[in-house]
Amino acid sequence: MTHYMKKVKFVLEFAKNLNDKGIFFPVFGICLGFEQMIMITLEELYIGDCEGKDQSNTTELTQTGHESRLFSNFSLTEREQISYIPAIYQSHRKCYSMSEYKKSPDFRKMYKVTSLARDHNR
Repeated sequence: MTHYMKKVKFVLEFAKNLNDKGIFFPVFGICLGFEQMIMITLEELYIGDCEGKDQSNTTELTQTGHESRLFSNFSLTEREQISYIPAIYQSHRKCYSMSEYKKSPDFRKMYKVTSLARDHNR
C-alpha cells in the first residue's frame, strides 16, 4: 500500500469511527479520491470503460443528494443550474458505474451517491 493510500485509509477509518459514534463527519470523494475510497472499502477496484475524455459535463443530483447536508443548502435555482450548465470537467477512460455500486451492499452501506456525471456513452 502506497503512502498516499495509507493516508486515505486513515481518513476513512477516522471518519467511520466518528460517524459510528453519531458525530457527523462526511467524506466527499471525486475522481481519484472516489476511486481510492472504492479500493480501500472493497479491497479491489471495480471500474469499467467509459468515454469521459476532455469533456465538460453537468451533474445530476440523486434523491439522496437533494436531501444531503451538502446540497440541501443550495437554492432550487442552484440545484437546477448544476443539472444543465456544464461545470464539470472530465478526462478519464475508466469509471465506476451505478450498476457496480448497486452490486455491492458493503459499499452502498458505507457511502451514499449524491450526484452523477454521465460520460458520452451513458
